[in-house]
Amino acid sequence: MSTQRRVQSFICLLAGILLLAVLSAHARPALAEPRIALVIGNGKYGSNIGSLINPPNDAALMADRLSHLGFKVTKLVNGDQKAMKRAISAFGQQLTAAGPDAVGLFFYAGHGVQVDGANYLIPVGAAINAEADVDLEAVSAETVLKQMEFAGTRVNIVILDACRNNPLPRSMRSAGRGLARMDAPTGSFIGYSTAPGNVANDGDGKNSPYTTALAAEMAKPGIAIEEAFRNVRVKVMASTESQQVPWESSSLTGAFFFQPQGGAAPDVAAAPASAPSAVPSAKEKTYWDSVKDSKDASDFKAYLTRYPDGFYAEVAQDRIARYGSAAAVPQQSAERNTQAETQTPPAAAEPVTEPVTEVAALPPEPEPAQPSNAGGGLQLSAKVSGQLKAYLSKLQNRNGAFAVSPDGQFSGSFTCEEVAQCVPGKKGQRQNTDPRYPQNAALQKCAGVSKQECVIVLIRGDQKQPYSLASE
Repeated sequence: MSTQRRVQSFICLLAGILLLAVLSAHARPALAEPRIALVIGNGKYGSNIGSLINPPNDAALMADRLSHLGFKVTKLVNGDQKAMKRAISAFGQQLTAAGPDAVGLFFYAGHGVQVDGANYLIPVGAAINAEADVDLEAVSAETVLKQMEFAGTRVNIVILDACRNNPLPRSMRSAGRGLARMDAPTGSFIGYSTAPGNVANDGDGKNSPYTTALAAEMAKPGIAIEEAFRNVRVKVMASTESQQVPWESSSLTGAFFFQPQGGAAPDVAAAPASAPSAVPSAKEKTYWDSVKDSKDASDFKAYLTRYPDGFYAEVAQDRIARYGSAAAVPQQSAERNTQAETQTPPAAAEPVTEPVTEVAALPPEPEPAQPSNAGGGLQLSAKVSGQLKAYLSKLQNRNGAFAVSPDGQFSGSFTCEEVAQCVPGKKGQRQNTDPRYPQNAALQKCAGVSKQECVIVLIRGDQKQPYSLASE
């Protein structure tokens, strides 16, 4: 073969290799950002504050949805203040370790209040008898934002399904209705189950209307976060007859999708077979700080060689997948290194489900057993049954509502005409323009005597909730 033909053949071979490399690069799915979430659902508050049925269910639904979307999820149910603060602190450490490209998400369902314009999440077991107790017994929502902002992650998402009612005593004059508005720091998105200053619905089903709609929208591929929450607002307004209007505050600087187009979940390196350390040692943290900003995969392989089960092991594996090949980590212990090696990310068409880490919470104080009803409704006590019958006898066609506590032991009723309210023709009074005034008044009366969140069973004699009278 002549020299000229050999040169031509070599050029053709080289061009083919380059073309194959380009095609392979386009065919290989791009690695997405690390995704980390903390999910908290508090419901077993006891009679002092008022128990909520749905928040633990909401936390379970959200944790499951986020894990299917590639988030590494930590879930805490019925946590006291210490458990909540520890979980939030660990969440901040995870975000810091994940680096600036990470996405952090915090979801909370349960009681939440505002005092002097500041929002607080209420832990299980909180003893709040005065305004000064709130800061001592509750957890400030700003704490979560500060942890996420300090971590410097690219996208921070805070979701608060925490405006169900105000469980604090009426004597607390600075305690406002619902939650106060919080401005989202740069790169953050804050979602509220209802507008600032309003109260959300806990829901008649297993989950709240807000969490139900949100979990469904998150699963839709190719929808940006702003569109997803806009769809949630439409769904919640429809399911609550426009009485609850979700609201958001955003300062995101780029697009974010819970589910990428085509149904593919984010590519996330598989978790190690053994659990990472709960807290890094001083030596490990010093070593990690020396390599965390590197873009050389060998630095993270060296870290895994020294700390195969370390606190930052998952992050190191992700960096190896991002900055280098998935070659085996240098040998120290064949068995342990096999666990720490980065696995090949799944194909884009296969969703990745991350395991959910559950944080143990201290058991709450036992509550009195609530009467059950085989029909699935409320079992009213003899006292409340008598109050309901008396209410029905005087209601007739008047405008009013009757509310009862979840345990069926307390009630609150309201009939407009008996106090010369809700009278047609008297404009300018809220009770004459707000169609839900009787319901809200009945709920407030019931909550005032029961110290629980109550539910409406009758409006103008129309049954709204299934119930059973004690005398039946």
